[in-house]
Amino acid sequence: MTGALRVLLLAPRDHFHAPLLLRAVGESPRVEGVLLLTTPKVGGRRRGFLGGLLAVWRESGADYLLSMALMQAAFEVRRRLERLATAPARRMAARVGDEARRLGFQHAAVRDVNGPAAREAAAAFAPHVGVAVYFNQIVREPLLSAPPLGFYNLHPSFLPEFRGVSPHVHALAAGAPRAGVSIHRLTPEVDGGDLFARRETPIRPDDSAFSLYRRVTRIGAGLVRELLDRAAEARAGGGAPAIPMAGPQEANGSYFGAISRATVQQLRARGHTLCGGVFTA
Repeated sequence: MTGALRVLLLAPRDHFHAPLLLRAVGESPRVEGVLLLTTPKVGGRRRGFLGGLLAVWRESGADYLLSMALMQAAFEVRRRLERLATAPARRMAARVGDEARRLGFQHAAVRDVNGPAAREAAAAFAPHVGVAVYFNQIVREPLLSAPPLGFYNLHPSFLPEFRGVSPHVHALAAGAPRAGVSIHRLTPEVDGGDLFARRETPIRPDDSAFSLYRRVTRIGAGLVRELLDRAAEARAGGGAPAIPMAGPQEANGSYFGAISRATVQQLRARGHTLCGGVFTA
C-alpha cells in the first residue's frame, strides 16, 4: 500500500489508558507494522518496585497511594469481567502487553529507551514515524531522529497548559475550567515541541482523575489517527516528506511535577476524587 507506515510506538509497560491509544495505531489502515517499546512505569530509575512505591508514598502521601491501589484492584476486576463477556476488540480494561499481542505488534520491554537494546530494535525495524503515548522517559538522540517523518508525543493537556506529570490531576486540583490533549513534535525539552494538533474538553463537576484521563484519551485516539493519516499522505507524496504542523506553542504556559500531598488535598477540596468511574468510564 502506497504510503503505508511502520510506526515506532513508545508506552509505559503498565498503564490504565494507553491500550486505547495502541488500538488507534494498530487499527489504522495506514499502518503496516508497529514496534512497541515499553518501559517500567514505577521504579524505572533502578530503585526497584518497592523503592518506587516508597518514593510515591513520601511525595504523594498515603491517600494517593491507597487510591491507586484501590483503582488497580477495581480495574483488575473490570478486566476479568470483560474477559468473560466482552469481545477482545471492545475491551476497555486491557493490559498494554495483551493489547499489543492482539494487534500483532512487535514488542520489546526495555528499561532504558535510549539504551542499546532499544536503539538496535528501532534500527532493525526502520520506522517511518515515531509516536510516544503517556511515556515516562525523555527520548534522546540517536533514537529521536530515527523516524524520517519525525517523533511525536501525545500529552494529556491543552498545551502549553499543564506541561509535565499527571496534568489531569493538577488541572482538577487547580480548579481549571478545561483539560485537553495535544500532539506535539518530540524534543529534548519536556512537552515543548511544535504542535501538530490539540483539543480541549471542559472539566465537569463530577469528573474524577480517572474519568477525565479516560475522556482525554478517547479524544487523543482521534488525534493519533489524524497524525497517522497525515504521515501516510506525506510519505506517499514523494520528495522530502514532512507532516504539516499547526505551529509553535504559545510562550505562556505552566509546568507541574510529581503529585504532592497538597495536590491531592486540593483536588478533594474541590469535590473531585481520584478513582471514580473505574467501572464506567
